[in-house]
Amino acid sequence: MNYREKHPTFSFRIDPKEKRKLDKLAYIKKISTNEFARQILTKFLNDDLVEKTEDLQKIKMQLQIKKLEAEIAEIVKMYHQRTGALAYLKEID
Repeated sequence: MNYREKHPTFSFRIDPKEKRKLDKLAYIKKISTNEFARQILTKFLNDDLVEKTEDLQKIKMQLQIKKLEAEIAEIVKMYHQRTGALAYLKEID
């Protein structure tokens, strides 16, 4: 197996906007654009990239619902404690 078979070249075209973004991100990481694109492709093929599954608004709503459920549970608990105490006081009278 020669070098070309062991390390094949892969080539494709991208939009200029995507190229500028790759250049900018590669510059931030201080590596070449080709190396940065190779890292992204490698991560994708190894299933290391995380897909964006939910937007922030949906997550925020879920957290607010959980907070409200916790508050309701606390209010119900306090109600049962007070009514239990009142029932106990009525038994004493």
